[in-house]
Amino acid sequence: MPQTYADLTLAEALSDPLINAVMSADHVTRSELELLMKSVARKNFEATASTNWQRPFTVDGPAVTKSLAAIGNRMASACCGSAV
Repeated sequence: MPQTYADLTLAEALSDPLINAVMSADHVTRSELELLMKSVARKNFEATASTNWQRPFTVDGPAVTKSLAAIGNRMASACCGSAV
């Protein structure tokens, strides 16, 4: 019999041991990942709720950009010994 799985909620994802292990290995904090996921969800909702279906999907808010830069710098530092 096929088994189906529901998507994780944000709280469940941020509490998942495997996700936490990857976050730890990548030096990503819970607040950074939460901010990124909420920003993407908001942008996705705005894009799909819009009556202009031709509008491209983008995530370019200053907070997301800053968060991604911080994550990238920490990953580069952990992996290569220097920030990008």
